[in-house]
Amino acid sequence: MAYNAAVKRVLIVAAFFPPIAGGGVYRTLGFARHLPALGFEPVVLTGPLVATEGEDPGLLASVSRVEVVRAGRNSAISAARSRASRPPWITALARAASWVAIPDSYARWRGAAVRAGLARIARKDIAAIYSTSPPDTDHLVALDLHRASGIPWVADFRDPWIGLGYRTPPTRWHRAKHLRLLRDVLRGATRVIAATDGTGRWLAEVEPSIASRSSVIPNGFEDEEWRDVTPRRFDRFTMLHAGRLSDDRTLEPFARGLEAFLARDPARRGAVQCLLLGPHDAAQTRAVGRAGLAGVMRFEGSRSHAETLAMEAGADLLLLVKSRSERYRDLVPGKLYEYLGAGRPVLAIAPDGPAADLVRRFGMGWVADPDAPEQIADAITEALARRAPPAASAAPAAAAPGSADRESYTRRRLTERLARTLSEIT
Repeated sequence: MAYNAAVKRVLIVAAFFPPIAGGGVYRTLGFARHLPALGFEPVVLTGPLVATEGEDPGLLASVSRVEVVRAGRNSAISAARSRASRPPWITALARAASWVAIPDSYARWRGAAVRAGLARIARKDIAAIYSTSPPDTDHLVALDLHRASGIPWVADFRDPWIGLGYRTPPTRWHRAKHLRLLRDVLRGATRVIAATDGTGRWLAEVEPSIASRSSVIPNGFEDEEWRDVTPRRFDRFTMLHAGRLSDDRTLEPFARGLEAFLARDPARRGAVQCLLLGPHDAAQTRAVGRAGLAGVMRFEGSRSHAETLAMEAGADLLLLVKSRSERYRDLVPGKLYEYLGAGRPVLAIAPDGPAADLVRRFGMGWVADPDAPEQIADAITEALARRAPPAASAAPAAAAPGSADRESYTRRRLTERLARTLSEIT
């Protein structure tokens, strides 16, 4: 299909886009912000504009000039996932949906999204298609659009295919179905991008033919945002976790470590606090209660992105919690890169792997074994002893150690890498 070459427009297929907030949004948002300066105008094909708990209109305002095409309807599962406290039934519903909704609970969005995408492509000014997952339905939408139009397509995997990489299919039939869909995507995509080396290796094992047309573009942080952040001031030593907490990313190890820290000197209880921002399930509330930490650890609900950055910049210790499961070993949470931008000390409760390596590489703070509460207590003790007030601005010092390497993780630099890939195929 011919297109108007005066402006190179890229159709971004992303069910997760502002005002929806959360970890799955920021990579796509960053690309949409920076692509125009690199010669590509983004057109975002996304889900419906519906009011949900935890949405952040300020994120949408940051890309107010980007064309957004909305399609379909919101689902009960996606709406429930956005709540600050996830109801117990959402996990059961999601598991039940895995029997009928393939590849994920957004499968019903596919038809509406393809129709809206084809209508936009009919204007003949789209030079490339870019899809990002999860949800993996995004790639199936892009596959349909690519097959119908012949427009080159970049498939970006922030994570492995969820139904295979992070979950166990309920039957052999389901596994075969997921595998066939994933191979269709990998064989059909003009280029394949992975957010981590581990995901890239996993995809290449599924479909070896991508070796010559795949690359890794990691997650990163918006350095421009941090320059405008005024750190929030706290009246006591403050630990902070920002992001989702659930059964695969649980507070239990940290709660045991904090309990051990307080047992060494009970007088510290009134001098420290841990604030927990973002959605969580009931198991996390129980973990805090079992450890007797209800007065020290507080669930603060979801905050706007701007407020979260200010709190991160003012915290004395930023907390990263990573799953013990081997299937998550190569996962590097996007939040860790945001913490890199904050420049504040980090305590990563994580097994050895790429996330722990990143903390050590940049000297960000401490890595503690999830099964070693005394290690966690030692790290908190040392962080308290080294406590230093945040600077007046969160902007990093230009000559800070590792600045050049750190710069490579800014959204601007990472978008340059995406733009080079887009230029090669258009």
